[in-house]
Amino acid sequence: MPDQEAKITPQTEAFDIICQLDRAIYSTTRHCREICEAPCHINIIGLITAAKVASGITEISQWDVAGDGHPSIEYLGAIRQRIYKAFGAPGSWGYGTPIGTALSKLYEIKLS
Repeated sequence: MPDQEAKITPQTEAFDIICQLDRAIYSTTRHCREICEAPCHINIIGLITAAKVASGITEISQWDVAGDGHPSIEYLGAIRQRIYKAFGAPGSWGYGTPIGTALSKLYEIKLS
């Protein structure tokens, strides 16, 4: 029986992008920790981490690890709104950066 490709829906796409955003945030903050010793940079890392938790990105990532399938469209829409409130526009992070790219992709998906 041939392998069937998984159908990509707005729901699965949003879920995957939120997980990509989580990895981009982790990578960015890890890099900052490695090169930045100044207290102001440490505070910025803490704020980014707090925004990640407050926005629900951590919840989605834990869902992914548990392998419980994908959250509902409504839940993903609510998380996306929380992400926007916490992180704002993609350009604030730089459109060419991993965080900016993931935010841009996430905001473009139609979740209704």
